[in-house]
Amino acid sequence: MVNQDTTTLDVGFTYEEFAARLDKYDYHFSPGDVVAGTVFSLEPRGALIDIGAKTAAYIPIQEMSINRIDSPDEVLQADETREFFILADENEDGQL
Repeated sequence: MVNQDTTTLDVGFTYEEFAARLDKYDYHFSPGDVVAGTVFSLEPRGALIDIGAKTAAYIPIQEMSINRIDSPDEVLQADETREFFILADENEDGQL
């Protein structure tokens, strides 16, 4: 038998209050927007960028440079903050 701890932690607000505040934040970006973002993960074929949205933005390697590159670290560095151009609407998972 598994015994679950049902203790609650008082964080000063309810889940409903948190959800209501979260809904007021504008996470919607449109193609053509320029946003500040921080590189937090370099992958073999792209990079994940924190742009302050609900999910990370993904930039594929072929969109990182007008020149052909073999690795994302040729043009981006982890923890680097710069401006990024939104090319497309978010997908069904909310990822840009």
